[in-house]
Amino acid sequence: MPLFQRPQRGKAGPAGPPGQSTAGPAGKDGRDGRDAVSPDVRTIVKEVVKLIPKPKDGKRGPRGPMGMRGDRGPSGRALFQRGGGTSGLTEDEIAAMFVAGSNVTISYDPITKKITIAASGGGGGVTDHGDLTGLADDDHPQYHNDARADTWLATKDTGDIAEGANLYFTNERVDDRVAALLTEGAGIDLTHDDGANTLTIASTITQYTDELAQDAIGGILVDSDTIDFTYADGTPSITAIIKDDSITDAKIDDAADVMQAVLAVNIDGGGAVITTGIKIDVEIPFNCTIERVTMLADVSGSIVVDIWKDTYANFPPVVGDSITASAKPTISSALKSQDSTLTGWTKTITAGDTLRFNVDSVTSVKRLMLSIKLKKT
Repeated sequence: MPLFQRPQRGKAGPAGPPGQSTAGPAGKDGRDGRDAVSPDVRTIVKEVVKLIPKPKDGKRGPRGPMGMRGDRGPSGRALFQRGGGTSGLTEDEIAAMFVAGSNVTISYDPITKKITIAASGGGGGVTDHGDLTGLADDDHPQYHNDARADTWLATKDTGDIAEGANLYFTNERVDDRVAALLTEGAGIDLTHDDGANTLTIASTITQYTDELAQDAIGGILVDSDTIDFTYADGTPSITAIIKDDSITDAKIDDAADVMQAVLAVNIDGGGAVITTGIKIDVEIPFNCTIERVTMLADVSGSIVVDIWKDTYANFPPVVGDSITASAKPTISSALKSQDSTLTGWTKTITAGDTLRFNVDSVTSVKRLMLSIKLKKT
């Protein structure tokens, strides 16, 4: 027997048990209206891998007697075995271990040897916004609400917004716009001081004063053949003087309206029919001539009035001093009468003469106005 025997290979240890896999827990539903999907794919894979035991080598064979250490025994059955092997799990078997949950799809590509896990469809979860939970939880600051909008807007002003066709209001723009709108007219001067923010409107016309007005009036007065005007600038005053011998009788006669006068006498019965007899006395203070007599009654009726005249020294006049002759002022069954012929009348009156009015007869008339038109002489 040789001193040293060549060691023999030990027996192969028993095959290790096949690896097992357990499906990871289903992913939780998403929140705030997002699609409910399983957890991240990488997390699922990691969890699955943790459950798969790593392949183990078979037990080392016993040392031969007096021999050298035996070779390592064959490995136990591998968990992952490429297709065609008799030990371990094939890719198809591993792919079959994955089960798709809600809204998840799992596919295995035998060519690329890849398992694809993806979210499917448009979600799943709830489809009505009112069915969502956790809406009151303010845990998504990127979402809009009124409070966030108010807080954000408070940090902004017009400087953060670009101007469009409608420019923002500023005092400077208003000042410049107003200055551009105004246009100088005749006698008006406009001055816009942009730095001082002022707009001055001034008149270039010399201010009209009392002195200018007085001088203008004094300058337009022209003397006539009867009037002499004098303008005293210092006083100031304007004096008009009738020139001596400038007013003649002919000129007075031509001024007929100036020489006219009216004597009006009112005879009132006090609500009753006027009675006969003396009614009123009148003094005439200027020389004149009687031109017409007029009578107006309150109602239709008849009345006859006589007029007596005498000097102031011989006052009072009497019936013998009548100036009307046989043409006494008369209303006959009417409201009025007027006589400018004055047949037989004494028409001339001297300044200071007195006239007396006497009612000779009357019917129905309660009030009478008698007027005499006079021409001064």
